[in-house]
Amino acid sequence: MILQALAKRYQTMAEHGDAPRRGWCPVGVSFALDLAENGELLRVYDLREEQSQGKKTVIRPRRMIVPDHPTRAGRQPPAYFLCDTATYFLGIAEEEDDPTKAEKKRQDALQRFTSAKELHEKLLQGMDVPAARAVLSFFQQWQPQKAKLNQALEELFPEMVAGGNLVFRFQGHFVQEDAAIAERWERTMTAQQDDVQGICLVTGRKGAIARLHPKIKGVPGAQVSGANLVSFNMESSNSFGHEQGANAPVSEAASFAYGTALNALLADSDHRQIIGDTAVVYWAEMENEASQDLLSMSMFGGMSDKKQLTEEALNGLFQNLVKGQPICFEATEIPYENPFYILGIAPNAARLSVRFFLRGAFGDFLQHVKAHRQRAAIVMPPRKPWNAPPLWAWLQATVSPNASNKSPLPILAGSTATAILKDAMYPASLYEQVLLRIHAEIDFTDTEGKTLKEPHYKITGERASIIKAYLMKNKKRGELRMKLNEEITDPAYVLGRIFSLREGIQRAANPNLNATVKDRYFDVASTTPSRVFPILEHLTNHHLKKIAGESPKLKTYYEKQMTRLMGMLDASKGIPKILNAEEQGMFILGYYQQTQERYEKKESKEVEAADTAAEKED
Repeated sequence: MILQALAKRYQTMAEHGDAPRRGWCPVGVSFALDLAENGELLRVYDLREEQSQGKKTVIRPRRMIVPDHPTRAGRQPPAYFLCDTATYFLGIAEEEDDPTKAEKKRQDALQRFTSAKELHEKLLQGMDVPAARAVLSFFQQWQPQKAKLNQALEELFPEMVAGGNLVFRFQGHFVQEDAAIAERWERTMTAQQDDVQGICLVTGRKGAIARLHPKIKGVPGAQVSGANLVSFNMESSNSFGHEQGANAPVSEAASFAYGTALNALLADSDHRQIIGDTAVVYWAEMENEASQDLLSMSMFGGMSDKKQLTEEALNGLFQNLVKGQPICFEATEIPYENPFYILGIAPNAARLSVRFFLRGAFGDFLQHVKAHRQRAAIVMPPRKPWNAPPLWAWLQATVSPNASNKSPLPILAGSTATAILKDAMYPASLYEQVLLRIHAEIDFTDTEGKTLKEPHYKITGERASIIKAYLMKNKKRGELRMKLNEEITDPAYVLGRIFSLREGIQRAANPNLNATVKDRYFDVASTTPSRVFPILEHLTNHHLKKIAGESPKLKTYYEKQMTRLMGMLDASKGIPKILNAEEQGMFILGYYQQTQERYEKKESKEVEAADTAAEKED
């Protein structure tokens, strides 16, 4: 299913001219060797281009489609056709101060030049094409020992030796683009195929079976040179005498197609997101850039500075999902039923493992994201740009600020993403991780008591969002709202509100206080409240007496609030001795939402409310 979907993606890319033909690949090219008819090197063109990278401008090679560059290794790696480094095409290498090392590098460069010469003679020999004859003549007359004296190389010699791919240019055109030479290359590739024939599991058609599958690049943590999605290299993997790729027959054509498509998706930030150690790629069957953008913005929080969407605009777009109507975005109408694919892959030694693969109607995926955002929405501090945190912010909330590795747990990232996209239960480990972090951390300081560079809070909007969404989805707590719900009578939720109110009273009595009851008592209060709430009541009475001396009306205001909240508890049952995991979440959520309500009003507004209430009573 995965390979079929990727192969189909390749066909779409090829139809739009966005993918190379089989036997070709996109690479970065730095220089072009301009040849005369007799093979003489006339000049060197610098193909590198200036590109913006954030606020900086960098010089990068030009992307070009050239004959395929398969992975090469060994003591004498083979040359590439019509596109390779200066070591292969010119036989030159970086200079060394050590004579022994210098001589070794020169000999190695000569061997590689010879390899390139033999390859081009084999492939171009007998062609009645001016460009082919020019390349052959170049290799026949070029003398690597005299390369440094060549005037055409003088200006760019150090940069060419340092690295970068070269191509040939003849009469204003790149040689690899010559139609006859390209046809010769493709026929050669077909003739070199393995003779093993079989029915392809991807296409269902008979063809040459791929012995080795393509390397996939761009997955964090995997080998830089690429890792395999499909591979067999142990005897235990062999079946009925079949070796390597013959154990799961995929044709050369299908292998090239899925590898090209997946590498293209991983290289495109509009189709890829990194979540923990998992690379998530997504695409529409009926190619539609707007669908990729919308999913990325709604779930992942946007992709680039030029593609951002406000919360209000995004919520407005979700209204189009009603009754399965088309979604209009970026002046494009996205069909609700457009097939959409989401693939999550992660490194596993020299291979890749599939974390999840989802296929469905784009509208359904967006419905699931919408439902998740509604559950995740919670009142946030003013500095936060969202009410429903994006997935990366959720996952980051599970990481300790003192951890050397700031990445979330790999499995957690994949399971959470899958739950959102399938509208399934959130992983219990997500909720457990948040509770663990809240109980283990301290506001403003690290675990050793050292002051952090940036203010740190154990109970953040992101963590409260996780708790709220988990309780709503997994524990059917439908009474929870984005803001404080004063109608909830759940004892744990009410106790959390009472704790927040007691903290507010303490701050009103001691405005310059650095530490509050939260720093000393929160963890005990949220797990075994009966042990600490009597102590808190005694402290609150002390703080109210102090407030009374400065503002009797404010004291009255706080007392009425406390009386109302205490009245929501069942006096016959008293304060609970122990709160389970679900109840701890309700306690934390009650505390957070009550605190945000208090911050919205501010102390000045509370005083104003107290004065108004007193005037009404008079």
